[in-house]
Amino acid sequence: MSDASSMYHKRAMLNHFLDRLISFFTTLAITDFTFYKYSFLCSAIKESDLKTYTVKDYLIEKPKKGFVILRHDIDDNPEVALNMANLELHFGLRSTYYFRDTRKCFQKEIMKKIARLGFEIGYHYEPTGKLETDSRIFANALKKFKTSEINIQTVCAHGSFKEIDLILLSKYSDIFKNMGVKGEAYADVGFNKLDYYSDSGRIWRHISRTGEIKLTNTNRIVDHILRKGVAKIYILVHPQWWSINIPIWFLKQLSGAISTFIRVIFAQLTTKNKRP
Repeated sequence: MSDASSMYHKRAMLNHFLDRLISFFTTLAITDFTFYKYSFLCSAIKESDLKTYTVKDYLIEKPKKGFVILRHDIDDNPEVALNMANLELHFGLRSTYYFRDTRKCFQKEIMKKIARLGFEIGYHYEPTGKLETDSRIFANALKKFKTSEINIQTVCAHGSFKEIDLILLSKYSDIFKNMGVKGEAYADVGFNKLDYYSDSGRIWRHISRTGEIKLTNTNRIVDHILRKGVAKIYILVHPQWWSINIPIWFLKQLSGAISTFIRVIFAQLTTKNKRP
């Protein structure tokens, strides 16, 4: 690794750590990323009179008026996803829960319970760029879902939006459609027409045609939803980032900040050891 790229890498990790630290102290003041705060977001969606769609229903109905596509990526702690589904049910919302095919995430009883509540269950797949190899892996995964009595209608790539290659994902979408799937949650929704909000890394980001904006807290999302003129919205929420009570929330915030700090220090030590 060159000195320039090493410096860029360290600076990027340091910036991420600072983002997490700022997020920690900001959310500390308003108990953000708790189910209590998420209920405010659900209430705002309901109050806005915007209809919520699962990814599957959106691809089928192709609504023209105001709407909210509500999506969840289950990367960890599927139990929290079930709690979140129950909360959304209370507000009469619809959403899609994408589960990875991993030991931690593939919990068929939890997926069945969420599906019985009226929510869509999707497959959160891992694209590697090796289409032929991946297609065999995905076919086996879809069989696994089917054997577990879970009907997969849409899929979603695992990875941050910045890392997503929509052209590549369009190829994956074609592969899945040949397997009977209706569509892909990135490639087939038409991002250039939507306001996209993501809580990845417990930091809210708003991505639109004009670029990306980091939002300080969930209240900003609520304001955007209730603001007149924002009518076509796509929200990604990771249940694992949200805590049912304050003590668990505090531990998650603290562990996330410490984990990032350790990675920054480790990267610096590794770089020093590599130098002649």
